[in-house]
Amino acid sequence: MTESSQPLLSLRLSVHYPRKASVLRDVAFDIAPAEILGLVGQSGSGKSSLALAMMGLLEMKKGRADGNIDFAGSDLLRLCEREMRRIRGRSLGLVRSVR
Repeated sequence: MTESSQPLLSLRLSVHYPRKASVLRDVAFDIAPAEILGLVGQSGSGKSSLALAMMGLLEMKKGRADGNIDFAGSDLLRLCEREMRRIRGRSLGLVRSVR
């Protein structure tokens, strides 16, 4: 990413579940326009929790995200469900590999 370009997505995040140690703590990264990010890691490393937080679906698993996920000028963690539905599938998507 060049100094003059703004990231399309800027994430600073921690994820917590009830009665569990923090799953993700102080995760931070930026994604530039046209950049692709792939997440790999062993089972339980937090990949799904990160993806669910980005999609606004973490509450389905009783999780809570703290921090911010700035996407195209909006903090995804502060949007209501109706606003997130407009973004999911149109501007932000998730591809999950199943074995």
